[in-house]
Amino acid sequence: MGEWKKASPANYHYKKLTKQKEFDTFERCLRLLFDWPEKLRIDEVFKVYNPQCVLDFNSYRKKIEQRQRENPALFKKTDWEGSKQVETKRAVIDRYDNYAKSFVWNHPTRHTDELPIIPVVHGTDYEVAKHICNTGFTTVASLDSGYYGQGMYFSTSISYTIPYFVGKKTPCILLCFAMPGNVFPVSECPKGDAATALLGKPVKSGYHCHYVSTNKSGLIYNPETDRGCYDEVVLFQECQVVPAYMITAQKKGLHKLATEWARDSVPS
Repeated sequence: MGEWKKASPANYHYKKLTKQKEFDTFERCLRLLFDWPEKLRIDEVFKVYNPQCVLDFNSYRKKIEQRQRENPALFKKTDWEGSKQVETKRAVIDRYDNYAKSFVWNHPTRHTDELPIIPVVHGTDYEVAKHICNTGFTTVASLDSGYYGQGMYFSTSISYTIPYFVGKKTPCILLCFAMPGNVFPVSECPKGDAATALLGKPVKSGYHCHYVSTNKSGLIYNPETDRGCYDEVVLFQECQVVPAYMITAQKKGLHKLATEWARDSVPS
């Protein structure tokens, strides 16, 4: 593995995986963690570390944990349980909970007061990824209104992020660790009733994240008609996420993935 280097001018450090054994081990881990497409080939991998980002992440976690202990009625809301779509929302929150609990550091017998931390991915261009590692995700949130809220969009599915990086000059996937906090399970159609739709809206009061199960097209997942179920994790505070790896993809074979994952529009 290469040596740590400081990006210049920048606020983050990076280390390129250069040894084949380390590279192969990392790729195997990716395939265990995510739905890595067979046609997707890794070009380069950079481990990244932004000290200020990590500090802000840990400080935010402690602050939210304290607030939830002192005032759970305000900071651990579950008012979605009174929704007419409660069963759909329960399925969404169960999907999130099962994913979070699949990681040993979130096991309920360990540090039960601590907020879950989950691996998520964000598809983009390599140059944009470096900018994010340097300054954070805030600028990403301002690019468009967002189907499920005006925030920073991630997924637990690498396949789902393909439309976001496949056409870029240097396709790149950011592997991050996220702290969703109190999760609002989304079941509202983004183009439905304006009073309930979350299109371009801030985070729901009493929550820290919007989580939605989607189909391949980025719309609300319908188990009766949709073949695949994916997700979107919408965060609203930059300190909720820490970039950990930049993964660039080889362009060979990407045109086939682009065809397989073509969408009428990329919703976020």
